[in-house]
Amino acid sequence: MNLLDILSAGKRDLNEENVSSFMAWLLDPGQSHGCGVLFLKHLLNTIDKEKFEFFTENIFNTVSYRQLNPIKVDVMVEETVETSAGKRRDIDIVIILSKGDIFHVLGIENKIRKSACDHNQLKDEYEGLASSYPDAEISFLYLTPGKSNRFKDAFRLLPEKITSLHLSWTKTASVLDEVTFTDILRNILRDDTEAKIDPLSQEVRFVLKSFILFAENGFRSQTYKEASASVSGSRTKYFKGVVAGLEGIETLSEQKEVFIGYIGGINELQKADLSQLENRPFKWDDNLDGKKASNWIEKDEFVGIVKKKGWTDS
Repeated sequence: MNLLDILSAGKRDLNEENVSSFMAWLLDPGQSHGCGVLFLKHLLNTIDKEKFEFFTENIFNTVSYRQLNPIKVDVMVEETVETSAGKRRDIDIVIILSKGDIFHVLGIENKIRKSACDHNQLKDEYEGLASSYPDAEISFLYLTPGKSNRFKDAFRLLPEKITSLHLSWTKTASVLDEVTFTDILRNILRDDTEAKIDPLSQEVRFVLKSFILFAENGFRSQTYKEASASVSGSRTKYFKGVVAGLEGIETLSEQKEVFIGYIGGINELQKADLSQLENRPFKWDDNLDGKKASNWIEKDEFVGIVKKKGWTDS
């Protein structure tokens, strides 16, 4: 049983904000996972072991962490910053590490969809953090589904002088030889099995395994990827397939004539909010025999409508 798969098996998958909240929970030493600084240390060592050595060597894994630990750790979700031009940006996770006058701020921006790339986002977020914390050293972690050229271009806009890392969630063709976020979690599970760390609770092991599988499934519900419809009480498919989200519609580009199922047709699609469309499953077929034509939209027309709402393909 994968709880994340169950929770995402509705009209909308779990989104980027949900994933950020999960990561923040893992990385906050004071949270209910009971693992203290375990996850935070692994991540900091992956970003730059030498750069963060002062913090990782001085963060103690104690029960009364918040009172006795010489290193103060603050983990914030959806932290709003503002650039010098007055542009506001919400950073998925901001972690502040401090001890006396030593002050380090780590910004984490995560993307779980290829289409979510925002070219100037990291540059703006860095400028906003530098403005909000002028006396701090700033680092950045960029988590993306693989490393497409669009993601790479956005990452390159960060200043070369800062410590930064572009990390893929999972193994892809472009990152076969690189460490990924799920690799970090797997290493922790392996260390637990080999008794190299304090024992993880069964609940934490369950959550980590669920998240790894969910991430490797593209942060989508397997249930809906394999969805079929019931007709007259049978389990016979009355459509050719199901794709996951707007990105999934891109995979149908080689089909000469494709129709996308959408109840209410064009009128309802035009009313829909983009956030409701990006991650939901869509039925598709290459003919309308036996179907209510008003509930099916020709693919190119469908894509044209969602692009007017601000969606960009990869």
